[in-house]
Amino acid sequence: KTVSVSGQSLAPVLSALALASLALTGALAIAERAFRIILGAVQVLFGTATVLSSLPGYLQPLREAAGAVTKATGVAGAASTAALVDNLTVTAWPGVSIAAGLLGALIGAAVLFGARRWPESRKRYTASPSPQRNSADDWERLSDGEDPTSGRAGSG
Repeated sequence: KTVSVSGQSLAPVLSALALASLALTGALAIAERAFRIILGAVQVLFGTATVLSSLPGYLQPLREAAGAVTKATGVAGAASTAALVDNLTVTAWPGVSIAAGLLGALIGAAVLFGARRWPESRKRYTASPSPQRNSADDWERLSDGEDPTSGRAGSG
């Protein structure tokens, strides 16, 4: 009997780490300098977690797949499940996820140490303070024929 084990079942956290890294990349585009440094450190952690989550499936695939073998056969124990396995095929995906995690950690380190040299974010991403108004000024503007909400004079 053939037992297939998906990477999602071996390392379910990888999808969440990938999405979090993608969101972090988008946040870098609009972040201020101090926040970029924090985001760089968080990206280093995401990359490291990706590598650490992927390594067991790459280095010890039989041990990681033992739960699926036990579920399919009812036989438990490392030696017993290893005796049942005739052929073990590992795809390239554990290696790809390790490489992606290393790349993510390196990018995070580059952001962490290079964020000070980046230009400041544009002001269009920051909220501008609204001018203070009071109701007496609004009534005066209405009496003068102006619309206090638009800042322009009315027609009459």
